[in-house]
Amino acid sequence: MNTATEMLGGSRFGGIPRRIGSRLSPTTIWAGSLIVVATISATLWTSWAMSSSYARGHPGNMTDFTWAILNAGGQSRVGGLARLYAGDGSILVALPGFQLFLVFLVRLLGFFGASTPADKLVILHGRVGYSAIGVVWPAMVSAAYSLAFATVIAVLALARRCALGGTRLALSLVAAVAALWWMSVIWGHPDDAVALGLLLTAVSLFLRQRDRGAAWLLGAGFAVQPLVLLAAPLLFALRPMRDWPRLLVRAAVPGALAVMIPLLGDPRDTWRQVVDQPTYPGVGHPTPWVSVVAHPTAGVVYAGWPRALGVALAVAAAASIARKTRRHGAVDPSEILWMVAVCLFLRCVFESVIFPYYVVPSILLSLVVSAVRSPLRLMACVVASAVAAYTATLRMGDPVLYWALVVGCLGAAVMAGRPVERPDKVGEYADQGVLLVDEPRVAAGGEVAVPA
Repeated sequence: MNTATEMLGGSRFGGIPRRIGSRLSPTTIWAGSLIVVATISATLWTSWAMSSSYARGHPGNMTDFTWAILNAGGQSRVGGLARLYAGDGSILVALPGFQLFLVFLVRLLGFFGASTPADKLVILHGRVGYSAIGVVWPAMVSAAYSLAFATVIAVLALARRCALGGTRLALSLVAAVAALWWMSVIWGHPDDAVALGLLLTAVSLFLRQRDRGAAWLLGAGFAVQPLVLLAAPLLFALRPMRDWPRLLVRAAVPGALAVMIPLLGDPRDTWRQVVDQPTYPGVGHPTPWVSVVAHPTAGVVYAGWPRALGVALAVAAAASIARKTRRHGAVDPSEILWMVAVCLFLRCVFESVIFPYYVVPSILLSLVVSAVRSPLRLMACVVASAVAAYTATLRMGDPVLYWALVVGCLGAAVMAGRPVERPDKVGEYADQGVLLVDEPRVAAGGEVAVPA
């Protein structure tokens, strides 16, 4: 075999190179198959909801995602990027990263001769419905869903980092895809799934000491959904204070660039939607905090100061991890993931209005961490997560009862992954207090997980 062929790891008679073949493990193929199946089924479901159910006069099938695609078509046609947050009824209350991505898709399809999404809808006379036709909707929907379900790749990387393998890994991946499907398709928020995927990829890079890329990905996730901020203090606490300024700058740049155009063109609406974040208790599910936050107009509330309590507790969790890292020089990666799940759980605890898909981010990480602990804990997490998701969809007249049930069930799912007390290992650079325990361990099923 010649040198060139040997370097490629293949054979002059053909075949798959050894380097590529070693990465295409059964688990990787399994995860890729889940992403493909989830993307295709989600695209078909959304197309059916638009062309069939909604055509029969069911306006409830117009989710925030379908409205976002329609808005992207209009914004692309008139160049209205400066008016992303225009009007009191704007559905965009997060940073505009995902909406800008949809506008880019519309313009990319237009470059190849496709019409805007609104032009590819047939209004049915005498009905309130629409019938989606052409290639615009399937192309945009499948592109958005593929990014959303790509979160499974980050979940797989973190699971391997925690030495998870075998049947438990397969079950946790299936449950994770189900949770992402529920959030992205049923509730129409693939943007939250994309932000979560960017956050989990940033966590994976932090665990591998790749701070620069992790900070940029953290900022990209923040540009899509500010929820990422709850986990940011925890990740920064793993690094010395002298590194914080450059990490903060990198994490802030994507969000600042994304919001710059609408902020300059429409500062009033942009400030209200991004900072005050008006929410509608009649559409979502009010919690006890709704009685202590501002009510600017009838049927509208602001997030208010309770959200600051969640941020404060996230900072406190980060401080505890920082102290433990400085004291022992090492922290188990699974403990980091569990703390991230706890930080994301705080969103449901302190929001004045809850939407059912809010429970998914903490559930996703809890599934992985509980699978690391034991099969019994994984089953308990799956059951508690299913009950929490179902309870979050119920309409109750008592906000206190609703909040208590959702928080209680979701808290049980998170606690299923609570770390088991064991002596901490001491890292090689214990005096710096930033090294993470990252040694290969025997995974479930007898496999040995080797850090990537």
